[in-house]
Amino acid sequence: MSKYLLDTSIIIEALRLHNLEAERFLHEKYVGKLCVSVVSVAELFSGQSAQDREVARYLKYLISSFELVGLDLETATLAGQLRCNFKISMPDALLAATALANNLQLITHNKKDFAKVPNLKMALVK
Repeated sequence: MSKYLLDTSIIIEALRLHNLEAERFLHEKYVGKLCVSVVSVAELFSGQSAQDREVARYLKYLISSFELVGLDLETATLAGQLRCNFKISMPDALLAATALANNLQLITHNKKDFAKVPNLKMALVK
């Protein structure tokens, strides 16, 4: 069964839309297949909107429905190499490394930066 790693921007869009139909579609189509990185969680809670209690509560609810993927030494090392070799941001390098290390397909809007990473499987959302 293929699994997918959600890029932070995809979760931000879901937050902005707060669209229960879109959320239901994701859960029905990808039930048990969606993952979120601890990097995305940190990025999401660093935003101003996450300081609002309602937003934070919804964000925690949304994140809890996905499989949480952490970092280990191998993934962190790979992320450093990706950042150095392809000049992408550290959060993007960490997400790409997480996807590669865990054989996950990255769901993202950001083709420009992630396309630089060899062997990274992506599902682009417009």
